[in-house]
Amino acid sequence: SSRNFNLQYCGIEVWMHKVDNNFNIVKKQLIDIIHNDKNDGEYVIDILMCAKYFEKIGDHCVNIAKWTVFYLTGKHI
Repeated sequence: SSRNFNLQYCGIEVWMHKVDNNFNIVKKQLIDIIHNDKNDGEYVIDILMCAKYFEKIGDHCVNIAKWTVFYLTGKHI
């Protein structure tokens, strides 16, 4: 039954941290690129914007997953 859905296996918290950590890794790498060659600034900004969009998509996925858990269990996580 959907009421027996086990929250520990949904992995939402893990994905929240992975999304944030990956964005921070990309951001630090892009800072290093700018530091090494300032001519790459425009390129790096484009990549940073893409990374931010992926982070937002990940955030939305996590929100959908949380609402799904709530729908199945009645519990907020």
